[in-house]
Amino acid sequence: MIWMALILTFSILIQTWHWYRIFQPPKQQKHLIFSHTPKIFISVIICFHRPWTSIPRVLKRLCEQTYPHFEVLLINDGPVKLQPSHLDWIQQQSKFKYIIHNKKRPGKKDALITGIRSSQHEWLALTDIDCIPGPHWLRSIVHHLPDHPGIILGYSPYLPSSGLLHFMIEQETLLTAIQYLGWARYGTPYMGVGRNLIYHRTVYEKTTFQSHLHLPSGDDDLFVNEAARTFPTYEMLTSESIVYSTPPETWRSWWRQKQRHLSIGKYYSLSSKVRISLFSVCLGIEKSFLLFLLITRHYKLFVFFICLKIILTLAPLRKTYHRMNRDNHFPKMWIYEWMHFFYLILASPWIFLKTKRKWD
Repeated sequence: MIWMALILTFSILIQTWHWYRIFQPPKQQKHLIFSHTPKIFISVIICFHRPWTSIPRVLKRLCEQTYPHFEVLLINDGPVKLQPSHLDWIQQQSKFKYIIHNKKRPGKKDALITGIRSSQHEWLALTDIDCIPGPHWLRSIVHHLPDHPGIILGYSPYLPSSGLLHFMIEQETLLTAIQYLGWARYGTPYMGVGRNLIYHRTVYEKTTFQSHLHLPSGDDDLFVNEAARTFPTYEMLTSESIVYSTPPETWRSWWRQKQRHLSIGKYYSLSSKVRISLFSVCLGIEKSFLLFLLITRHYKLFVFFICLKIILTLAPLRKTYHRMNRDNHFPKMWIYEWMHFFYLILASPWIFLKTKRKWD
């Protein structure tokens, strides 16, 4: 029992180190003060492959941006047929460029390449058709851009909703963001999300998607994983820079999405896989041993280690949730960790057995 207690303590300490050292978001202003905004032109690229029943909110929000120097490239990657009224609305927007792309293979990389080649400006901002940026999104991006080619990683949570599924999605998305933003701040970025991702044209021209063009996914995380080895990567975490997205509505659609993400993870660099696996492995060891203590009725030890985990991670969790605009929600992570543990057990085979061949 002594050796088990030592391993359990060590796994908790490793996780605590991550929360204190790696997962702390950058010390930035929660709100930017736009006293002076440099004049930098941005190309916003959006690909879609499903018909609309109404004008997507992302397009309406782009029309409401307080920053004027941008263009929007809307890539129809079906192509799918749009209603005449929608096409008329798009054509009336002076900053919009509508492009039809004939899909030849799964995924959206070819459509994204078409958008990049058709863009006029050096800085490229990527988001999705179901996203909802705020009115200061582009202005916030400009305030985060360096004076040299690089990559900007943004934060994109899902819209709030109720139910167990949303609780899972909310916490999993938050934990993922805490990890990739934290490792980027630490100097070893490994991924980004295409719902809120910005990079210079030079980054694309030097990296491209060629090494993973045969895969349907990876236009965001695999691209960043490769490009970040050459170009500097920065995180963007202010209230104005957040881009919200619509969460999956059913367990089935969420599971399909997770299959796609998990199947791509095995293509990360070895160093990236080692870094991001350490936290999950220690979490798995902790929960496995706690379950063993509970099953074998070592209730005092079980309660002791639960309290130890809470005491050690209370301060960094509270601080992290505050900077991620989730004040007073930090106790949710202690609950979600158990769900994440079982999720990892169920999902881990997909990392090795299947690469999803469809863009959901």
